[in-house]
Amino acid sequence: MSKIYKIKPSSLSKYGIECPHCLWMGMNANWNQKSLNLSMYGTLSRHIENKIQGQATEKYLPELGKGKVVETGGGVCSGKLPLDSKADFYIAGNFDHLAELSDGTYAIIDDKTSSANPVNLLAEKQSETYASQVNAYAYCLEKPAKEDWIHEIFKGGNHVNSLRMVPKIPRKKIKVSRLGLNNFAISKVEMTKGEVFKFSTKRVWAEVKKNYRALLDLAQQIADVAVEEAPPPSSDDCRFCKDFNAHKEFKQ
Repeated sequence: MSKIYKIKPSSLSKYGIECPHCLWMGMNANWNQKSLNLSMYGTLSRHIENKIQGQATEKYLPELGKGKVVETGGGVCSGKLPLDSKADFYIAGNFDHLAELSDGTYAIIDDKTSSANPVNLLAEKQSETYASQVNAYAYCLEKPAKEDWIHEIFKGGNHVNSLRMVPKIPRKKIKVSRLGLNNFAISKVEMTKGEVFKFSTKRVWAEVKKNYRALLDLAQQIADVAVEEAPPPSSDDCRFCKDFNAHKEFKQ
């Protein structure tokens, strides 16, 4: 019986494969990198998500034209990916927004928060970095897992990594025609008299082209690392590995 691995959409970006050691540990030992910045940005993203849910796209996401945000934070799971590997792989996670458009098709939107570094204000840079992550959600919606595959994931006894955020109920297949990144770049943070933080942001919309070939090529790279018998060496510039090793030496 083949091992089964879940690939998180967040792993399907250029940051997800930067360090093969971190990637292997995440796939085989549920190693999860976290930072204070990511936690702060995640909190801001949740506020944005709650604000947009149920709203007209022309008000909050005008680039999409007429439509409505019909679901926020929904779980998705793909069928088995067509990869060349001794193990089986699939994609699962939670998207930020799903909007139904006027023509009956859907748009998938991923919220991002960042600093106002000039690079982060370039739509093409955002699209280049996160294209496969957004494509991962679209892939799951257009090629959703069927009931027998979900049963195998949960009941087969050969799943390797975390089952967190894997939905247990199959989704109905839908047509995704638009993909985009909704980035809020933070330019200023100040505390008000009531000790409430106030954030000034600049919104940058980045349209993403549908490209499942590039998505599957990246998934193949992840699969090749995940099935190795032992964790590969860290990349030379991985700050997480350097900090982790320094902490181990300090404790000893």
